[in-house]
Amino acid sequence: MTTAILHQPEDSQLAVFVPIADLIEQAKHYVEQAKAPSTRRAYAGDWAQFSAWCAVRSLASLPATSETIVLYVTDQAQHAKVATIQRRLVAISQVHQAAPPDEHGKRLESPTSSIAVRETMKGIRRV
Repeated sequence: MTTAILHQPEDSQLAVFVPIADLIEQAKHYVEQAKAPSTRRAYAGDWAQFSAWCAVRSLASLPATSETIVLYVTDQAQHAKVATIQRRLVAISQVHQAAPPDEHGKRLESPTSSIAVRETMKGIRRV
């Protein structure tokens, strides 16, 4: 495996070797900075709330089914604003997308994008 990448800055004719480890650390930093700290805290809280909701009902939170998500947003609609529910769906989706692949290399699909969830959210918005 290569331990460095040849990088040639546009404003210079000099090539510079950048160690792979440095690039990995910089990439991690960029990923961390993709969302504001307040957004990361909100998503973490949303995931914790959803996980607790599932645990009380003996439902799997990861991977969650679209049926579980429909029940969850229906319950949330009793007391939360649509924007809050939508943010919680984003948090659930991101946790599913970030989950490691299974033994066959298959990644989890987000249950939040199913037609059942989308239609339920349309109804919640209308009501």
